[in-house]
Formats: sequence, C-alpha cells, structure tokens
Amino acid sequence: MMENEVYDFTENQHDDEDFLSDDELDFLGASEPIDDGEDLTLGYDSFFHAILTGVTLHHNLQKKINLLVEKSANASFNESKSINEETIALSKKMFNAGNTINQLVMATYDFCEKENKFWHGCSLEVYKNYYPVLKENYKTKFPDSEEVDFLKSEYVYFIEEEINGLNTNHNTIALDDKLKLVDYISKLNIDNMEFFNVVKQRKQDFIADEIAKHGFAIEISQKNKIELVKTPERIEDNEDVPLDISNLPKFNLEQRYEIFKQLGFEKTLLSLDILKKNKNTLLALILGSNVDNAKKLLDGTYKISSDKEKNKMRSAEITGVVEDFFERNNIKIKK
Repeated sequence: MMENEVYDFTENQHDDEDFLSDDELDFLGASEPIDDGEDLTLGYDSFFHAILTGVTLHHNLQKKINLLVEKSANASFNESKSINEETIALSKKMFNAGNTINQLVMATYDFCEKENKFWHGCSLEVYKNYYPVLKENYKTKFPDSEEVDFLKSEYVYFIEEEINGLNTNHNTIALDDKLKLVDYISKLNIDNMEFFNVVKQRKQDFIADEIAKHGFAIEISQKNKIELVKTPERIEDNEDVPLDISNLPKFNLEQRYEIFKQLGFEKTLLSLDILKKNKNTLLALILGSNVDNAKKLLDGTYKISSDKEKNKMRSAEITGVVEDFFERNNIKIKK
C-alpha cells in the first residue's frame, strides 16, 4: 500500500553506479494506490505518489545506464562484456518500470472517470461537467471579460498545453492536480500517448464548436498567434440588403483565394495560354492584392512555415471558414 510521501532514491548515495536496489524496484512493483471513494484527494494523491516513484526510478535507471555506457568506452574487453551484461539487465528493469508507470497512469484516468474528478487528463465528459464552473470562475477572475474570452483562453491552453502547462483557472477546481508537475508524459507508450492526444483533441474540438456558436472562427496568424475573427452573417435569399461594401463578409486574402479555388476559377486561370506573370497580375486584380502576394498564392508559398503540421492546421482553418460560410448561405458547388 502506498504511503503519501515522495520517494527519492538518489539521496545519500556515495556510489553513482550502485544507488538503485532490487528492494526499490520491488517497491514499485508492489505499488497499489488507494481507491478511497470517500476521499477523492487521498485517492488521487496515492496515484500521484506511485507515479512519481515510478518516474524517479525510471530516471535513476537511465542515469545508471548512461554511466555504464561511459565506463564501457574505456574498459578492457572482459570489463566491457561484464558492463554490457549489467546494462542489458538494467534496461530490462527500466522497461518494467515504464510498463508500471503506464499502468498507473491509465488507472488514474479510470479512477477519475469513475469518480467524476477533474484533472488535466480528464475526458470530455468530465470536462463538460465542470465547464459551467470553469466559465463562472473565469468571469470572477476577469470581471470585464465575455464568454468568448474564456473560450479563447481554453482553446489556446489546449493548443499550447505542452509549452504552457499551467492553467490558473483550472487550478480553481483542481488544486490537487499535482501530476501536472510530474514528467510522466515522456514515459507513456505509443498507444497511451495517442489515447491522451485524442482525449485532448475532443476537448479542443468542443471549445472550437462553442466558439463557432458565438459567431467566431479560429485563425492562426503568420506568427502562430491564435485569433478569433467574426464570421460573416448569413444573408437570406429574400433579404433586401443595400449594395454597400460594409455589408460584405470581411475575408482575408487567403480566405478570398480559397473561395476563388472552390469556385473553380483557379483551374481556369492556370489553363490560360499566357505568361505566368500575366496570370499573377490577373489574380492580383481579382483578389485586390499586390502581384507578389498573388504570385505566392499561385506558387503555394504564401505565409508557409517550415512546420508542416502548422501549415496543415492553418490550411484546415481557412477551408473551414469558407465552407462554413457556404453552408450557412446554402451555397452548393458542383465538383
């Protein structure tokens, strides 16, 4: 049974190659976190200490293996053989420690789902249960804010969680979420890593849908800054709208070019038997841009980042804004 204390097996060790004992590994294998339904904090804490113990042991094993590798480089043949055998044995122990960490993390998830406990790795269902409280707490912390400000802060958090791990608004209902400070993520296997990526994506998609309900779309700037832009209002077929430019949707250049492509005009332009520079000029006239930007749009180099994933995300956001406009205005394009 786990005790609520942090075990650091690197203390009081004089020999850096011998600070990890079999007893300590047995302790990790015997870790059985408390599942006390009457005290969620106690239950979560026991998982936290068990996982922290596992991460500490994993770190110590890796440290010892690194020392052995360094020692092997200057060892004789016989010494090198012995060191390699010890390295393999420690690697197996580290593998077992990693498996235990993964089991404990997934057990933490199951425990929190069962008890409807909010933590940074909770499911969308649990997040939704606490969503009204999070929204109210944000309003209390920032009295001049609107709901869309709260939504933007949540979306930015889920996008940048690995960079900015702390969320002070989440802390108002999850003060004991200490696992946030433990580097267990790097110890997750591929399947469990993907599991939590999907969990986070579901929460991110939920926030994006709430943002859309408020009439905003998510836009990522050239500097990868997330902004919310007002989406154009739907114009009813029978609505008498003055022909004034102020009533037109305010699409940026990339969104206008996406409409141009969706309508099939790009193919027509590219099929013209004229010089490329003249095609650039025609596109610039149509989109109301300069020739250089028109050239980059046709070349596919406009505001392109070296990060392929960010480019995909940006492209998806642009396409989504245009398709949403088409859908709201019942514009159907035959492919």
